[in-house]
Amino acid sequence: MADLTIPNRPALAGALKKAMRQHRAGRLDAAEAGYRRVLTADPGNANANHQLGRILTRSKHLKEAFNLLRRATKAAPKSAQFLISLSDACRSAGRVKEEVAALEAALELAPKQSLILHRLCAALIKLGRYKAVVVAAARALKLNPSSALAHVTISASRCKRWIARK
Repeated sequence: MADLTIPNRPALAGALKKAMRQHRAGRLDAAEAGYRRVLTADPGNANANHQLGRILTRSKHLKEAFNLLRRATKAAPKSAQFLISLSDACRSAGRVKEEVAALEAALELAPKQSLILHRLCAALIKLGRYKAVVVAAARALKLNPSSALAHVTISASRCKRWIARK
């Protein structure tokens, strides 16, 4: 196998592609090993950090997943997907405020992705921030007027706000 050093970029790219194929095929142990191999040669590789972080989030190794996903978002600050993955790790760890922050940052980069808005609504509900939920759900509704989820979220949030006032 080729030496995976930074000057040997083609071998590094090939190893990353192989790990990603393993990942898509569901061979997570092989994918994890491949990503770790890439990161040994290139610790700042945004894609390897992101993908390994996703695997570790799924397997509940959240401390390492956070570190990897933060490194990925730092290396690729314009990637909404990396921020969404970070929000997934936050949700798994019950770190709702951090989840909201990651989703809000992702929304800045991808303002027309209703999926981000729906995830943001769910996180805001956990924090009891119902006004913000209504705002986010209304924004999702503008993007997709037939979204049943957005309609239900708005209604439920308005009810909770009304109940909270009583």
